[in-house]
Amino acid sequence: MRKKIITVLAVVFALHALSQTALAGLAVKEIKWQVVSAAEKPGGKASYRDAASLTLDKNGKFPGKVRLLVRVENSGAQAAEGRVFRCAVSMRITKDGSAGPGLWSVPFTVDERRVGKIPPDETADVIIAHLDLNVYLKRIANTGFAPDRLAASVMAEPRKGDELAALLSQSEIELKAK
Repeated sequence: MRKKIITVLAVVFALHALSQTALAGLAVKEIKWQVVSAAEKPGGKASYRDAASLTLDKNGKFPGKVRLLVRVENSGAQAAEGRVFRCAVSMRITKDGSAGPGLWSVPFTVDERRVGKIPPDETADVIIAHLDLNVYLKRIANTGFAPDRLAASVMAEPRKGDELAALLSQSEIELKAK
């Protein structure tokens, strides 16, 4: 009888460990900043491309659209279903004409996306946010301050068995003035 109880407990613990391993496979791997020019395809489907920096026009506006594309990997043995990804975007501002390090603002936009299913051992690209930067750039125009960088933080909503550090990723991009 005692041997049966020990065997049953060992099987229960083994199944529990396997189920936790199967759940712990989701990771936010990379955030890509992507842009499309407003003049690139008028009236047609937008064609986004990866960007290393964003250049503002002489009026301090961004002539196009920006989005965040997040690469998510599910290395678990089961599909990741119904996962929520949250994103916060902040702006670093400096005093006009200053070469100082600047100060990060609180997030000016927060967004979330629910992803239906990511199959096991697959990678998915998730579009988290479409940013209309000109709304936020207009608010800071003529204040004596100027933005010089943007930062995005993306995190998958944690679930039991997840590795917390793998659920968060951050990225920055430079804002250049013409």
